[in-house]
Amino acid sequence: MRCPPSLSDTQYARHRSARLSYQNRYNSIKRTCGRRKIGKRDREIMEDRRQAELNGDIPEVINHIARKSSAMDPERTAQMAEDERFLNSECMELKRCISQNTDCDQLATWTRKIEASIEYYRSQAIAYIQTSSGAPKMQTIHAYRRKIAVLHEFLDLHRQGHDAFVLASAWGKTVYSGRSVKKTVFKRLYGF
Repeated sequence: MRCPPSLSDTQYARHRSARLSYQNRYNSIKRTCGRRKIGKRDREIMEDRRQAELNGDIPEVINHIARKSSAMDPERTAQMAEDERFLNSECMELKRCISQNTDCDQLATWTRKIEASIEYYRSQAIAYIQTSSGAPKMQTIHAYRRKIAVLHEFLDLHRQGHDAFVLASAWGKTVYSGRSVKKTVFKRLYGF
């Protein structure tokens, strides 16, 4: 026969649920940077931003194709950075031109053009990998990967709305800002 729960059991249960709630909130704020070591200033910035996201002061920006680490991509060259700036300016210009033209379905047209660019770079990269004699140059493959990632994140962040691209760029959370490409996600999406 079971006894009714005592007063201490219910207090324990309340304390346990309050403690778990606190730990979940603490972990979502303090453990946002993963297991890598970062400086105190960078950690404070990340924690403040995460706190503001949880409070609803700023919208949460999700960029699956960029790595979480704030370190710059060590394989990124000056030419890759220049190509990324060009792609970004072309995307912004395309968005501006389409938004001024009110007689067509703006988002669909804009999306199709960027997806066509992604497919063009993807087909070029796969053709390069298949036709290169011996081992293909990893720097060339990485350049294609970064171009596709810049276009992908531009499209993905604009689909999120609420100026997600502007916020992610300002915080340096984009491939365009110099972060590394998350290769596991990229390979799942684009196959190389």
